[in-house]
Amino acid sequence: MPVLYFFRRRVFSEAQARADAQTAVRGFQLVPLTTAILDTATASSLPDFEDNIQLASAQTIQAAYLITRNTKDFQPVPLPVVTPEA
Repeated sequence: MPVLYFFRRRVFSEAQARADAQTAVRGFQLVPLTTAILDTATASSLPDFEDNIQLASAQTIQAAYLITRNTKDFQPVPLPVVTPEA
C-alpha cells in the first residue's frame, strides 16, 4: 500500500492518493512482513528475492493461489500461480 500511495501522490493530491490506496487494497488480506517470512524467502531456491517474499507471504496465509505477471519465475512452487487475466 505505501508504494501505491507513493506513485499516486506524484500525480494526485494527498487526499486522493490516500483514498486510491485504500480503495485498491479493499478485499485483499494484507500479510505483515515478518522475520519468519524474510527467513523463508532468503532460504528459497527461486532466483528473485522479492518473488520469494511474495511466495512466503502467500504460504503463510495458506493462499489458494498466487497472482503475478511473472509466472515463469515461480516454477516450481507448491501452489498454483496465475496471471491477473486468468
